[in-house]
Amino acid sequence: MDSTHFDIVIVGAGLAGLSLATRLCTPQFAHLRIAVVDPRTTFGATHTWSFFQQEWHGFENCVASNRQWCNIRVHAAGVQLSSLSRAHDFAATPYCSIESTIFYEKSLQLIAG
Repeated sequence: MDSTHFDIVIVGAGLAGLSLATRLCTPQFAHLRIAVVDPRTTFGATHTWSFFQQEWHGFENCVASNRQWCNIRVHAAGVQLSSLSRAHDFAATPYCSIESTIFYEKSLQLIAG
């Protein structure tokens, strides 16, 4: 029986698990032994994660320029465009998407380092 001790065990290497693991890979947590447990041995193109960026998250360079939106225009079928169609500006919290292959690669590099 393996008697390896870990201070933190993260179950699941999806978006949440790897995000937490990368946040813990900083000097202030260097004293902790951390394990990430996931049944996968390879990580591929399985998801695209989208979110409103409200603060720095360390994955900005993973968001391609064509995967970030600061405004949208809403149209409703059967409704006069002049009454409903208008632009919504959210430049302060842009809507971003990260493809899983890019996220996995960056996360695993940060964790390995």
